Amino acid sequence: MNEFEKIIQNLRIKNFDKALEQCKLYENKQNQHIIFNLKGVIFTQKENYKLAEENFLKSIKSNDKFVDPIKNLYLHYLKYENYSKLIEYANKLVHLDNQNPTYNYFLAHAFELSNKPDEAIKFYKINIDLNGKEKKKSLNNMASIFFFKKKYNEALNFFLEAYKFDVTDKLLANNIFRTYVRLRDIKNSDIFFNTCNELDPNYKSFILNKCEYLFLKENVTEAINILENNKNDLDYLLLLIKIYYTIGEKNKGLSILKEARKKKFNHPKFNTNLSLRLLYNGDFETGFKLYESRSSKYVNYFKDIKEWNGEDLENKTIFVYNEQGLGDAIQFSKYLIPLSKIAQNINFFVQDSIYDLFENNINNLKISSLKNLNDNVADFKISLGSLIKFFYNQKIDTKKLGIKVDEQRKNYFEKIINKNKLNVGLVWSGFIHGSGQPYRSIQLKKFEKILSLDANFFCLQKEIWENDLIYFKESKIKNYGHLNFKDITALIQNLDLIITVDTSFLHLSSSLNKKTWALLCIDPDWRWGDLNKINPYSSIKLFIQKKFNNWDNVLDNVCTQLKPMIK
Repeated sequence: MNEFEKIIQNLRIKNFDKALEQCKLYENKQNQHIIFNLKGVIFTQKENYKLAEENFLKSIKSNDKFVDPIKNLYLHYLKYENYSKLIEYANKLVHLDNQNPTYNYFLAHAFELSNKPDEAIKFYKINIDLNGKEKKKSLNNMASIFFFKKKYNEALNFFLEAYKFDVTDKLLANNIFRTYVRLRDIKNSDIFFNTCNELDPNYKSFILNKCEYLFLKENVTEAINILENNKNDLDYLLLLIKIYYTIGEKNKGLSILKEARKKKFNHPKFNTNLSLRLLYNGDFETGFKLYESRSSKYVNYFKDIKEWNGEDLENKTIFVYNEQGLGDAIQFSKYLIPLSKIAQNINFFVQDSIYDLFENNINNLKISSLKNLNDNVADFKISLGSLIKFFYNQKIDTKKLGIKVDEQRKNYFEKIINKNKLNVGLVWSGFIHGSGQPYRSIQLKKFEKILSLDANFFCLQKEIWENDLIYFKESKIKNYGHLNFKDITALIQNLDLIITVDTSFLHLSSSLNKKTWALLCIDPDWRWGDLNKINPYSSIKLFIQKKFNNWDNVLDNVCTQLKPMIK
């Protein structure tokens, strides 16, 4: 038995002090990289993680081609959730052997945990191509990333590929079940409901998926009963609250939220959920504090720049970035106006499709694309969603940051639009997998009475849901959904009225001060609550649903108010 085997034998029987003595006894210049690594393992077992880290680092310094301490440091930083270091040491492993599938899996997992999904996908694919032993995990993890992005079809393909490895894997079976439910694919949801029920009817993921499935099939009472019986668990609780609000039972939902708050649930998902309800009802102080828990805030923009928390901005530079949708950028950009009164150097980063859309009359404000984030230096940063809390109660003159209209394109549309009739822009559905869908959208056929009126109707939306395609093709609606935002803006300026569900077009039209009728579901977004009373769009009219999944009152009201405008 050589000296290393003796150390390892004592390590296995947890005779740590003896193993450390042997390390000291056997250490020399030729083997010190191995000894340092063994000492790191011993200290890890002794739960002295500081000394463990020090010895692993010494081992690497002694021999930077020795992989064992690098792998051990990777596991160390994984345990302590130090994701920047996790990426660093996974990269070292890949650099040493880029054809090693496990090392590529390590790096992919590190990127995923660091909220860098695109980089994670790249290295998961390498692991898959190299047929690594983690191939099933890579497929599942990659699918989960696409699921989180609401790219459910892509997610499904990878889940199904992983499922081929083991059809008894209840985690994968339930991931597939959940994806079919989100795709609103009843036939395949039925199949995987039965599959998952046979695998384990008491599996938590299955019970949660089952409740979403029951809700999809309009068995609302059964879903609520299951969740009510399990509401001491946060995941069940949040789904129960979501269902109550979705069906318009807001008092029940808020009551459960407040009761749960007494139990001191302290989880980002719970805090975010509660924040949205408090903000809607006007409890801004508590609501905005809890709103900081939202997942969208934790994107890796300007990670080395300090977040602004109200400090003096004189002679300072601050970056503001939009971390949510296009509608958020348009609606909440107005809070840059009061910020400009206390900051002389602001750079606002938004999506590439709209960064040049703003009519900027503020000298100290620059608007840039989110694509141009690298190598930027500032004193402070803040997300647009977090900026609101500093200025929400101020009256704002939005003229300084309006929406730019291309006069040449405006004139073009003016020539081709028949001004002898009322011209109405129409948006009846949003992103098919967006928040609150399908209950925030309206089946196009339900607009039949409105579309029968003697007016010109223009489709502004790009995506047409499958269940609307036939009716849409046979309707008299003129399709302009292919236009970019610049052209849509010019088109809207030539229309008399925009009728839209809650999408970015609602905010674009309202910001242009165009007469806009907003068709809102029974559980509208928090921004249409008390916040809307402080700085409302001047040209907007809200039509709010009275009964869950029933748009009759809204559309009848729209039709009634539209008729006199046509006459």
